[in-house]
Amino acid sequence: MGPLSNKEHKLFKAYLLTALMLLVLGLSWGIIGSLQYISPGLLKQHFSFEK
Repeated sequence: MGPLSNKEHKLFKAYLLTALMLLVLGLSWGIIGSLQYISPGLLKQHFSFEK
């Protein structure tokens, strides 16, 4: 396997950046959900996980 071309390098960076942003988004959503589970009144007016 040789070195990546410029186009492949840009595609790899875009893929990696997208993956990291989705990871951070999922972790934040999970932390907010767990905080509401621990303290039910916390952020209720902004994020309501109830149906």
